[in-house]
Amino acid sequence: MKRIIFISTIIWITVSTSYGQTNELYFGATISFQNEIRSRMIYGPGYEERTSVTQFFGTGIRIQKKFKKTWGYNIGLNYVNRQYEMVVPFDHCYFLQQGEGCTQILAHVDKYGYKTVEIPLGINKYFVNKDKWELYINLTAITAFDFQSYYYPYLPEMETKKNNDISLFSGSLTSGLGLGYNITKKVKINIEPFIRLIHIQREDPILITGYEEKWTYFDSFGGQLSLLFKL
Repeated sequence: MKRIIFISTIIWITVSTSYGQTNELYFGATISFQNEIRSRMIYGPGYEERTSVTQFFGTGIRIQKKFKKTWGYNIGLNYVNRQYEMVVPFDHCYFLQQGEGCTQILAHVDKYGYKTVEIPLGINKYFVNKDKWELYINLTAITAFDFQSYYYPYLPEMETKKNNDISLFSGSLTSGLGLGYNITKKVKINIEPFIRLIHIQREDPILITGYEEKWTYFDSFGGQLSLLFKL
């Protein structure tokens, strides 16, 4: 929670500082869609590659500002709830109370997921600047922090396990094409399809995996829709 408050404060300072410099500042809401491919090497014994393809939505806020005629930046705060369907061994003993005994059996989940706060920071290069339309390419660095993880055990069957005391980090670099349309002089919409170029995977100590790539490439694509208001 302290981390989220700190991030919100940084965004507010950015808005205040930018607003004092120019009137080309926009603020608004955004929704996103992602299609992600996740692969793990599971030891069973012997390594077996398991793959999950999942789709999910995110919501958030966005600040966008032009600092030159053909350049701009954007910063935001997103909430994403990711869920993966994959049979993976996990450490069920982690969830027992202190001093409580644990039977050393190999338990599995068939679903697991993360509730995540993302901080995207991107730069835009504009190629078209018309009264109604603008066209640009975008490069965005995303820092992600998970504030809850959850696991659905199926072998042996037990209740859903949740972990709120976590600090899992992941990061990525995305690129896309942006199309902006000015509905009025004060309101515009942006449509941004994107692809993830590089991804630094989170390392979850509760999941028991034999091997997983820490760095992956081109493992996700999606789109973002923003409704922005001129300040």
